[in-house]
Amino acid sequence: MKILYAHRYDPKFLMGGAAHVVFHLALAMKEYFHEEVACAVNSCDLATKLTSYGVTVYEIPWKRSASVQMVWRLKSILREFQPDIVHSHHRYLTFLSDVFLKRQSRILHTEHVLRHDRRLLFRYGHHATAVSESVRKNLIEYYKVPQDRVDMISNAVSLRPLNYALVDSLRCRYAGERKMIALCVGRLDEQKGHTYMFDAIARLPEASRSKIKILLAGDGKLKTELQEKTNRLKIGDCVEYLGYTDDIPELLHLCDFLILPSLWEGMPLVVLEAFQAGKPVIATDIPGTKEVMLQNRTGILVPPRDSERLAAAIQEFLDDPKRLIDMGPAIAEHAQQFSFPTMVKRYHELYQRLCAQYAVG
Repeated sequence: MKILYAHRYDPKFLMGGAAHVVFHLALAMKEYFHEEVACAVNSCDLATKLTSYGVTVYEIPWKRSASVQMVWRLKSILREFQPDIVHSHHRYLTFLSDVFLKRQSRILHTEHVLRHDRRLLFRYGHHATAVSESVRKNLIEYYKVPQDRVDMISNAVSLRPLNYALVDSLRCRYAGERKMIALCVGRLDEQKGHTYMFDAIARLPEASRSKIKILLAGDGKLKTELQEKTNRLKIGDCVEYLGYTDDIPELLHLCDFLILPSLWEGMPLVVLEAFQAGKPVIATDIPGTKEVMLQNRTGILVPPRDSERLAAAIQEFLDDPKRLIDMGPAIAEHAQQFSFPTMVKRYHELYQRLCAQYAVG
């Protein structure tokens, strides 16, 4: 079977959740099932990483204004690679593939986030998958995708082996005399809710702020604005901006817990990564995230945009460090539900089903 993955994202930023799914799926289909895979993607970090692992990459335009060029490029890629499946992880690429390429290959769309816009322009090709139950319901109820044309396949993560020397180096750099380290991972933009986390930290008593260090991993358009806010709130000593980093496994091993103050999510990979590392999570009670959390067993859920409740949750962990350890067994058991081999197997079975169900070419 020949599988063409398709994705695009702003090359000014580094790989996000959907790009990581594409990367790991492509490698897994090669390794587990010996399928021939390629990826159509604009020039970006994902393209560089895939190429370094021996995956054929077909470059596509980034600018949406180049739609005519995009269509011709996609047609050219299909003529050359002749895929059995085009698995798109971006709705613009799915739309073009559905309109112009549906007779040449089977089109599968994966939706990663909750959306409530562009309903009349939404296409899903021959079939769709959703990364969480809330995203699946949204596809059915808002975008009117027939129930039998959408499957829910939960995201999962594949963590690389730890670099323990790097863990030790990070510990020397960031732990210091502080008793707890919290990690927050995500693009610095409105969706991730960093501003409410900063308000929460400012609400903590000074004695509590002296006991915690927040490591902020990620980059984005709000970086300057958020740095100004940390200075204005006088919490700069508590927050360390790391920028984009590939050291997430080591940082998760180092930290005591993860904070995810997002306003909306589809299926947050970083929560699954935290569970794989055995770490509790403080997160917002939103669709997608709440589906992977067990309240007071794998962490604490708080309302979005509620800095007071977020501060209270952080204070709970500061006041009772033993609670973090006590959550370990429940986290380990829960993490087994998000098995990476299971996710890959389900996608492969779906590819086979679509090949048998739809004749193209």
